[in-house]
Amino acid sequence: MSSQNEWNKLEARYAIPPAAEERSLRSRRRANQQRARLRLQQRQVRRRNEAQESTAVAAGEEPVLALTQAELAVLSRRYATPSTGEDPATRHRRLANRRRA
Repeated sequence: MSSQNEWNKLEARYAIPPAAEERSLRSRRRANQQRARLRLQQRQVRRRNEAQESTAVAAGEEPVLALTQAELAVLSRRYATPSTGEDPATRHRRLANRRRA
């Protein structure tokens, strides 16, 4: 028997059964994941811009770079806030009621 199979059997034997997760923890984890994803995307864009600026400076050009139409489309899709089609006052009330619940 391979050591990996043995390890898998031990893990299966002593595994802790999954417990019901609290809603607040689940929503907090989801919010943290979204924030981390946003920070990662912002870092990626910043790194790419810095690399483009450094190559432009090395080539003796102006370091200000205009985004191409493709980049603008990608960035606008990536960072766009989805429209809910809901009245802002109604949305505010709904979210306040959800927080109170």
